[in-house]
Amino acid sequence: MIVESALGVTGAVFVAVTGYMMFTRESFSAPKGLLTGMFVSLMFASVLNLFLGLPLLHTIIAAGIGIFGVVMLVYATSDVLNNPDYDHPVQGALMLFAALFNIFVSALHLMLRFFGGRR
Repeated sequence: MIVESALGVTGAVFVAVTGYMMFTRESFSAPKGLLTGMFVSLMFASVLNLFLGLPLLHTIIAAGIGIFGVVMLVYATSDVLNNPDYDHPVQGALMLFAALFNIFVSALHLMLRFFGGRR
């Protein structure tokens, strides 16, 4: 039941982001420094949590990866739809898949954290 719920959340985020981008045709460009900082911070927090094992830090990391996935999904969708020079379909597909995978895994971790122990 939790896997289906996480899949539903991922699908809803994908439909919402794609619908918004197709409807508005806005071009979104995430600053590379912001994305790099988010990535490095999440990796550092993940390594730190290997040694500390704090449940709260695990939850914060899962939420951060979900937010990072949404930002990457918006960026990839905007790039595929709005860039007239875009001729790399494999790169676009991989970016979309990676973003959706991160959103799904993050939603799954958060749902297991908050709803997994209850019967």
